[in-house]
Amino acid sequence: MKLLGVAFMLPFKTYYAQAIEQWLQQNAGRVVTHYQVGMLLGEAFNKGATVAVATNGFRKTGLYPCNRHIFSDFEFQEVSPNTHEASDHSSEALPNRLDDANTSQPRPGSSSINGPKTPQN
Repeated sequence: MKLLGVAFMLPFKTYYAQAIEQWLQQNAGRVVTHYQVGMLLGEAFNKGATVAVATNGFRKTGLYPCNRHIFSDFEFQEVSPNTHEASDHSSEALPNRLDDANTSQPRPGSSSINGPKTPQN
């Protein structure tokens, strides 16, 4: 079963049906129209969109409890700043690229979004 269907849509559908039944009992002889749908959906949503409903949905689909030990300790070790020195991207080139990106003047040979500029006399 899909998580969203189990965790939200099934309870939401149940709460919406209950809200309609309750409204019809309180308003005998009337029918639910588009004027009441928003209010009834809001009631059902407030009951269905809770942490408890979501937790039960995870449990029913087998995705509960979460595996807190999915990552090993070595995956949280610090990386040395010298690790990336061998790559083509040196740390010295980074500030130059940032300065280039922050300038308001286009670089020679770069294209403009508005197209080529025509000389003004």
